[in-house]
Amino acid sequence: MNNKLVAAGKSSFNLIDVEKTFTILDLQPDTHFLDLACGIGNYSLQATNFISASGRIYALDLWKEGLESLRQVAAKREIDNIEAIQADATTPFPLPDSSIDSCLIATALHDLPHSTRPNVIEEVARVLKPDGCFNIIEFKKLDDGPGPPNNIRIDEVEVSELVLPLGFEKISYDEIGDFNYLLKFRKTR
Repeated sequence: MNNKLVAAGKSSFNLIDVEKTFTILDLQPDTHFLDLACGIGNYSLQATNFISASGRIYALDLWKEGLESLRQVAAKREIDNIEAIQADATTPFPLPDSSIDSCLIATALHDLPHSTRPNVIEEVARVLKPDGCFNIIEFKKLDDGPGPPNNIRIDEVEVSELVLPLGFEKISYDEIGDFNYLLKFRKTR
């Protein structure tokens, strides 16, 4: 029996322009950053290049083995500002209200059941500080290349229709690779 989660172990990290992506994320030394559905934590580990000991990185995922891999890499590199949290992204996050400056969900929104997506976005809004940023990386709707089947990919319009009514404004849309885009939103209420 295979207990591996949907898309567990798959990451878009090697498909994106990392420098461009992190320029857009604009993480500062004291940022409190949530890497939602983090997998093995590639984005969390990269974030440590920008977030110092005065900041914090919360890497949240349901996949126990992915989080354990992240913990091992962080320990080996002597990184102590990542907190790996095993939790289901479709349930309330074990984080306080208004505690996060920036949240990223990278190529995982399309995997969430349609009925849970608004709840996840509302939960992101709950944990974000006023004017906090919600960053979403997804696969472009293309008929070829890596990623999920085209019929489950979500484009910029679909993502915006989900996010904007829940207290956000769109800041930017950027192509960050041949197959991926990044949408940046700011919490407005």
